[in-house]
Order: sequence, then C-alpha cells, then structure tokens
Amino acid sequence: MNKEVSKIIQEFKKDKEISAFLKKHKLSDEDILNNFGTFFDIYNHHQLFKENKEQYIEEYGNNTVELAYDDGRISLVSIPLQGEGAGMLEFMYYDYEPKVKELYTNDARMMVLTKVAQFLKNYQDGKYTKGLYIYGSYGVGKTYIAMHLAQRIAQTEKVLFVFFPDLVRNLKTSFQESNTESLILKIKKAPVLVLDDFGVSSLTPFVRDDALTAILQYRMTMNLPVIFTSNSSLSEIRKELAASSDIAGNRLYTRIKEMVDEVKLDDKNYRLG
Repeated sequence: MNKEVSKIIQEFKKDKEISAFLKKHKLSDEDILNNFGTFFDIYNHHQLFKENKEQYIEEYGNNTVELAYDDGRISLVSIPLQGEGAGMLEFMYYDYEPKVKELYTNDARMMVLTKVAQFLKNYQDGKYTKGLYIYGSYGVGKTYIAMHLAQRIAQTEKVLFVFFPDLVRNLKTSFQESNTESLILKIKKAPVLVLDDFGVSSLTPFVRDDALTAILQYRMTMNLPVIFTSNSSLSEIRKELAASSDIAGNRLYTRIKEMVDEVKLDDKNYRLG
C-alpha cells in the first residue's frame, strides 16, 4: 500500500460513521483497500452533505446511502434522507396513526411527565440526553405519553414509532430476505426511535444479537436516543434474558441500561373505563 492510499484511508477513518462501521465489523485497512471504491463513495457523500446540503439534495434527492455488511460483503444501500428541520412522525406496524391532543395529568403521572419534560427540553436545546424507559401495568397510558413526546419532537425532527412485537415477528420470518438489512438500517438511523410495548420473551438469537443489540449499539455510539415503553421493569427484563441466554442477553440488557433513564408509570387502567 503506497503512502498516498494509506493517507486517504486514514481520512476515511476520521469519518464518525465509517469509523463506527469498521469497529462494529472488525474491519482492517486491508478490508478498506479491497473495497476502496465503496468507502470512497460513502466518504464523498458524507463530505458533500456536510459542506453543501442543498447541492447534495439537488444531486441525490431525498435519499442518502449507508454502508451495509452482509456475510463478508460491503455495499451501499439507499435510505431516506433524515435532515435537520425535516420533522415527521412515522409509524411502523400500526394500522392507524394515533393522535394525542391533550396529555392527562395527575399525581401518579408527575414523575413520568417530569422526566418527559426534561428529556424534551434537553433534546430541543441540542444537549445530549439519555432516552427513557417507561414501564408500568397494562392500560396505564405508557404508549399515550410516548406518543405525546413523539409528536412534540416531530415538529422539528424525524421520529420512528415502532410497535415492537410486530417488529420481532417480522424479523423472525424474514431474517434471510434482502430487505432485512435496509429495515435494520432504517431503525438504526432514525434521529429519535420509540420502541412501543417492548419485551424480550419471544426474541430469537438473530433478533436479539444481529438486530436489536446491533441497533442499540449503533444508536449508543451515535448518541441517538431511544424511548421504550414496556410492561416489564428493567430488572424483570434482565431476569428474562438471563433465563434464556448468558453473555448475549447480558450484553443487550447492559446496552439498554446505559442508554435510558428508567421511570415507572403507576396509575389506574384507563382501558377499563
């Protein structure tokens, strides 16, 4: 490898997303050299986007490209452009788009609502903030509160709101299909991600390790927040993971624990009227 090529490779590695990709897949300078054209393209995409966003959109429209790794092959995949100020709330695996007009408050909800307000303020001020893990019994309004938060953020930023049980079902049945990598990338890259009705009882090793842990690892590296709603506390999640796996389950639990502030919603079941 000559000095000029080596110098360019070092420039590639200064790119935050390229560096995270290399680290995740344990790739060497030799791997970069063998896929030089791919890394050259992604580096130039990132540089143009940073230097002249308007020109980027003129040339590439409302899509960007990201690196993908599949069984030793490195490629570029196209995903929707997620730019600043492009507010949108997208629902995944919902047959309808729920709307929250007014947030009901009472003493039982004050702890959760205080955490939500703190998160929203820090996020809107551009400060790093942990995500939230909102848990409580069935019907107490966890999804409703998460929806309210998502709607507020979506005024200025993109939010992906995912019904987690259906995501798991989809990944379990389609993990060998070509669009799975694009789906995982979309969830990884969302500026703000909500995983609604989170649980771990039905996770397969692929969903747990190759999808969910990979998504959370990327988001933690890139400081992209996740909002969870769940019927289970984190300690209960840890016990479930320990019962079905060892190191891999603990790795997933640790990722979640590091990324969120846990808060309990202790209220009545509003679905019973």
